[in-house]
Parts: sequence; structure tokens; C-alpha cells
Amino acid sequence: MQNNSKKIISLIALICISFSLFGEEEASIPNWTYLTHHEQYPLYKQVSKKKLSEGELIHFNRISREFSIKMQNPIVLEYDKKVNNSSGLIETTAHLYDNSGRHLWSKENIDRNDQVYLNSSNIALLINYDNGYKATWFNQSGTRINCIEFEYPGLYFTVSSLKNDTNWMIKKDFDKSYEGQIIKNDLLSLIFTDKFGNQLNTINMKYPEFGYDHSISKSGDYLFVSCMGVDNGEYEYMTYLLRPDGTIIREFENEFISSGFFSEDESIYICHSTYNKVIDISSAKIITSYRGHGPCKPANKEHSVLVSGEYDDVRIIDYSTNKLLFHKNFSEGNINTEVKFVDISGDAKTVKAISNGYLYTFMRRGNNNE
Repeated sequence: MQNNSKKIISLIALICISFSLFGEEEASIPNWTYLTHHEQYPLYKQVSKKKLSEGELIHFNRISREFSIKMQNPIVLEYDKKVNNSSGLIETTAHLYDNSGRHLWSKENIDRNDQVYLNSSNIALLINYDNGYKATWFNQSGTRINCIEFEYPGLYFTVSSLKNDTNWMIKKDFDKSYEGQIIKNDLLSLIFTDKFGNQLNTINMKYPEFGYDHSISKSGDYLFVSCMGVDNGEYEYMTYLLRPDGTIIREFENEFISSGFFSEDESIYICHSTYNKVIDISSAKIITSYRGHGPCKPANKEHSVLVSGEYDDVRIIDYSTNKLLFHKNFSEGNINTEVKFVDISGDAKTVKAISNGYLYTFMRRGNNNE
């Protein structure tokens, strides 16, 4: 229930973002439905069309939903109960197993509502262990190795494992359903630790509401996290580009950069929103923005090419010149042909798109496929 209410609140905020951007900025943000064709248009051609199985569709659908987010889900412990012969009270013991099913340790005082996370080194992170407002780390034999205590009750946490499980990021948020919650900006923060729980950095968010989600690059070297607030009826935003130890690369004041996709070499990032922003990671600058209504993915920086799914259309675009390189419309009468997934190789030679249960592959002309 908590997750659903938080998502609804954030979705409402995203809708407000979309409307707040109309007006002065509308004329300055290109609509790539109407682009000048490249001189050699079309630079790509379709080379295959494959009907996908239900399992394949589920796989691609999961990728398109998750974008580049690497949120960890709490693991489920096994519990047993027994009566204490001395006190007559029922005692509950929790049992932790690794991914292979090997028993690691057993403990009492772990509530079924506690959040438990496990990394590849079998270091366990428990949130609110032993009825406390804290994050507690245990090694693979069950010995407590670290603890961070929090001042206030009624907090909500999400956890991400970073950089091949070498670091943790704990996203500390308000539990808005908690009665008597004290709304303070310094409660909303990111806590970065190494895998043993040693604290590396804490970043207090400028505004009291996290963005809908955050993005982490495949290598774990880069993170985008956004927050928002309201002042006199006007939305305010801040986005942070971070290292996995919590070092701030850049703060994007008044920019809402939501979840999206990195290029293969992580040189370019595109956020997925009503207004998609193309960001150069090395300079930490926004190269361009455009109106978007579907999935998008960039090639590596040297090619300045991206693929964008827009309703029933897929477009391949050179964003350095705003030239259209390729366009295909999938409309088939009343059939739902909305583009659900797009991908592009780092060298910009191969593009893929999914529409109406088919995976389409396009190749750049001149790649020995003529």
C-alpha cells in the first residue's frame, strides 16, 4: 500500500512537470515528428521481423519498464515458531539462506516487516532490525559488523547495491502514511556506504519529495537522482549526477531528469519523460531536449545518434544536426502497434524495435547488408 501511494503521488508530480514545461519553453524544445531529412535519407533499412514468444515479450517488457534502474528487492526469510519453556511465550526465529540455498545464519528479533537485503558477498543489510530505527549489517556468519541509527520513526527506505556490490545506497524517505510524521528536508537523503556498512557520504536532498525513480549505469559509475518541491504553487526541481560513493559530479538546478538509458559506453544518457533530455556524461551538460512519448536509447557519443519510439513510429535521429536518418510507422488499422521497446548498438549500426509482438531489426546502410 505504501509503495502504491508513493507511486501515485510521484506520477501526479510528473504530470505537473509536463504541464509546467509548456509555455515559454515550448517553442525552444524541438518536436522531432517534423524533422528535415538527412541528405542520404533513409540511412537505415529493415533486415528482419521476428514474432516474439510470450516469454520473450515478458523479458523485453521488463527491460522497458525498469529502464536502467537497479532497485533491490528485499529477500524473503524463512521463519519458525516455538514456545519458550521458561516464559511460555512464543519465540520466532528467522533463517537466512544465500542464493544457492545454503543456510547462512538464524536470528531472533527479526520482524516479518523488516527489510532484508543480501549482496553477492553474503553481507546482509537489515532495515529496522530489533524494533529500532536503524540500518544494521551482518557478515555471512551472522555477526553484526555495522549499524546506522536514525533519529525519527516513520521513515521509508529503498536500497540499491552499487558497483558490483561494493557499495550500498540507502534512499531515506518519508513514510507519508505514518501518523505524526515530521516533514523536514534533512530527513530526505541518500546514504552511501561500502559493502560492510562503513559510511562514505550522505546527501540531503534540496526538496522534500524524491522523483519517481532513479537510474544507475550498468558499470555502476553513474547515478541520476531527482527531487522536487512546491513553492507558492510552483514546482521546483533538482537532479544530482553522482558517483557510486556519493560524490556529486553535478547538480542540475531546476531540471527534472527522470529514469532513462545510458549508451553502451556510458558517454550519453537520455532521460525518459515527456521532455527527453540528452546528456553528455563527461561534461555533465544537457546537449538537447525533445518531446518524447515512448522509449528511447542513444548510441555512443561519437555518433550523436539516438532511436526514439513515438506511439506507432520509430525514428532514428542525428541529434547534433536535428536530421532524420530513418522513420517507420507500424500502424495497422485498429491494432495496437505502439512501440514498446527500442535499442541501438554503441556504434549506431544496429537498431531494434518492438511493435505488436514483433521484433524489428534495422541496419545502417553500407554495413555489408545492401
